[in-house]
Amino acid sequence: EDDIGELALRQYEAGKPVEGFYEYMEDEHLKKLAELKIEKGESIEDMLENLDEDDIGELALRQYEAGKPVEGFYEYMEDEHLKKLAELKIEKGESIEDMLENLDEDDIGELALRQYEAGKPVGEFYEYMEDEQLKELAKRKIQKKESIKDLLDYLESDVLREVMRELLS
Repeated sequence: EDDIGELALRQYEAGKPVEGFYEYMEDEHLKKLAELKIEKGESIEDMLENLDEDDIGELALRQYEAGKPVEGFYEYMEDEHLKKLAELKIEKGESIEDMLENLDEDDIGELALRQYEAGKPVGEFYEYMEDEQLKELAKRKIQKKESIKDLLDYLESDVLREVMRELLS
């Protein structure tokens, strides 16, 4: 495998196709090849199934910071890297709606509450949030004298009653 990786790297540097080598290469060589491809502005989406999840996350963050698309990376990334990427996108004022299916539910709720506190819309998050997170969001909205009408389809009736009881006491 070590020799195959070295051979693949030489093939790539010589401008020859290397796709057939991916499944036989060690992680370190695959990562090196991916880095070389990224440096040249080439896509590495054809490599994602073979790369280590940690490496995919690191590479996706680099791709994103270089202004390149990373949507194809989501399903291969670990939760911590997905969350970091979502945070970066939010900081830049970009939507993370395309990431919601891949993000951990706890992270979605945390990101939604942060978005809400920053005064940004969070409706796209509702269907992916857990009951407790929706409950917290509803409480915050009511405390700010905002309508929760947009949340009603997502709140369980017992959760809604609980929110109302807490706020009225």
